[in-house]
Amino acid sequence: MNKNEYSIYDALETIRKRPGMYAGDIDLNAIQTYLAGYKMAMLDAELEDVSEPEFHSFHEFVRAKYNYFESTAGWANMIKAIVIGLEPENIVWENYDKNMTFEQQKEALVLFYNLLEEFRGTNA
Repeated sequence: MNKNEYSIYDALETIRKRPGMYAGDIDLNAIQTYLAGYKMAMLDAELEDVSEPEFHSFHEFVRAKYNYFESTAGWANMIKAIVIGLEPENIVWENYDKNMTFEQQKEALVLFYNLLEEFRGTNA
C-alpha cells in the first residue's frame, strides 16, 4: 500500500482493540458511523480504498448469511437483531434495540468481527 491508499480493514483492526475509545461506544451503530466518517475523510484526502474484498459488500454478506429479505437495515442492525434473537422476517426496526444489554452489545461486537473474518476469508 502506498501513501495514496488506505484499507478500511486497517481501521477496523485498530477499532477492535478499543472500540469505545474510537467509536465513542461499544455499539455496532457507533462503529458503523465512525467508519462512514473515516471513509469520508479518506475521500476528502483523495486516498484510494484498496480494501479486498470491498467492505460495502459486507451488508449483502450478512443479509445472505442470515436470510434477511434485503440489506437496507445495514450490517450493524442485522447483526444486533440476530444477537437479540429476532427472526429476520418479523423485525420492526423502530427501537428494536432499545433494551439491548451491555453484554449483548459486546456479543454483537464479537459476532461482527467473526463475520468480518469469514467475509474476508470467503471473498479474498
